Amino acid sequence: MFRSNWHRLMTMATMPGKNGARPTLGERFTFHDLRAKSASDDELAVATERLARDDPRTTQKVYRRKPRRARPVAKILDIGSDIGQCDALRLMQLRFDGGQGRN
Repeated sequence: MFRSNWHRLMTMATMPGKNGARPTLGERFTFHDLRAKSASDDELAVATERLARDDPRTTQKVYRRKPRRARPVAKILDIGSDIGQCDALRLMQLRFDGGQGRN
């Protein structure tokens, strides 16, 4: 029953409204996505406790979905003094666009 109600709700929320109004939701999500969001938005120990898990590794592996934050460029460049200018620019590109070549 929960599954059919959830499916009906997601269908209604992603359909355009009357007179061409934008949908309430931009994309569908599952109940498990809510659980993962809860785990991703807090510290690992707190999320593990909230999800009633015994092992934080399970929480980290299964539920944590946010990507790691990149270190600031200044800290990356402080690693060694032998990094050339081209390498430094490449590291900066990796920091700002994930190496995808986007602006």
